[in-house]
Amino acid sequence: MAERASPSDVANVQSIGYTTWIDNQFALPATHHLPLLYAKKSPDPTLPYAGNTVFNTWWQQSITAPDQLRQRMAWALSQINI
Repeated sequence: MAERASPSDVANVQSIGYTTWIDNQFALPATHHLPLLYAKKSPDPTLPYAGNTVFNTWWQQSITAPDQLRQRMAWALSQINI
């Protein structure tokens, strides 16, 4: 993922510590991709999700959602080829 932690994100982790940050991440509700995708559905029934809509909405969600630990772990796990 290309997005980096902001200086305020780094300061927050330094202030509260890794354990508390991880606990806080676990406590956040999961951010789901489908509502964002459905909001971008095209009115054309033959092509409801044109071009890279699925990928672009997933990418947008994964770098802006508050549950970054969950989002980044999902991305990392998606990169495993068995």
